[in-house]
Amino acid sequence: METTTLGSAEFLDFFDQQFAALVGEHRAPGFRAMLGALEARPREGILIVETGGLRQPGNFDGDGQSTVIFDAYVQFRRGQLLSVDLDPVCAAHTRDFCSPRALAVTADSVAFLHLLSSLGEWRPIDLLYLDSMDLDQDNPAPSAQHHLKELAAIMPRLGPGSLIAVDDNPLVQGKRQGKGYLVEEFLAGIGARKLYDGYQMLWEL
Repeated sequence: METTTLGSAEFLDFFDQQFAALVGEHRAPGFRAMLGALEARPREGILIVETGGLRQPGNFDGDGQSTVIFDAYVQFRRGQLLSVDLDPVCAAHTRDFCSPRALAVTADSVAFLHLLSSLGEWRPIDLLYLDSMDLDQDNPAPSAQHHLKELAAIMPRLGPGSLIAVDDNPLVQGKRQGKGYLVEEFLAGIGARKLYDGYQMLWEL
């Protein structure tokens, strides 16, 4: 049973009413940038792929609850959310708290994205959201490297107009130093357009 019925309501207004205060000032502008970029697309059937699943339902300020927000959006646009996480509890939470449009997979994210990139019947991804390996602010390199590997694994499934976002990028001495700094270097090198630079970062190919 689908959990959200929006009809002709504007989703950005719905986000502002239902989620913005819950996710906090550090994430609300980033989610709004992602959703606004998706809303600029005329088609339905939006495909969102996220790494890092629904770990603790209701923990908006800590985790961001991207799975819940994206699930609400794909219901609105008759799309699909594909979420991958190593922890099987995340898949159980997705089944319990999200609609049938959210499919949760229990797997290593890099291996799964590589497999997904080889499936010919899958269409290009509209939004790729990278948020799987926890960030250690004293040693951000392992998380940043992991998210760069995820991007490399799924690149064949991305195309012109695909959006890429990375969570957890705090400012350290005036510079973003979190999960996405290596992704940022790579995307800058291939000429991706940066749409939002904050705690969450967003680019368009």
